[in-house]
Amino acid sequence: MERKQRRQQQKAEFDQEVARLFAKHKSRSGARRLQRILVKQGHACNRKTVAASLRRQGLVAKAARKFKATTNSNHNLLGQDFTAIAPNQKWVGDISVPQQAA
Repeated sequence: MERKQRRQQQKAEFDQEVARLFAKHKSRSGARRLQRILVKQGHACNRKTVAASLRRQGLVAKAARKFKATTNSNHNLLGQDFTAIAPNQKWVGDISVPQQAA
């Protein structure tokens, strides 16, 4: 019976460490990454042990989001038509910076 209690105590301590690391990494690390971190810290565990700990605690890693462009690239209002009937109708500018020799 004492052996079972000791194992439960070890499991509880391991669960606390897994939960701490999971929170530290902003819920983005799954069992594989957490297992590598734990091994580097000196814990002897495999991926399935970490995955079981995550399941017991109901922790699920956040999925990576797809890249979403937030820049509005529709700023070419002239449509490359720079011809004008009279002066001061169309103004253009350039923000490129010339390279300086080092």
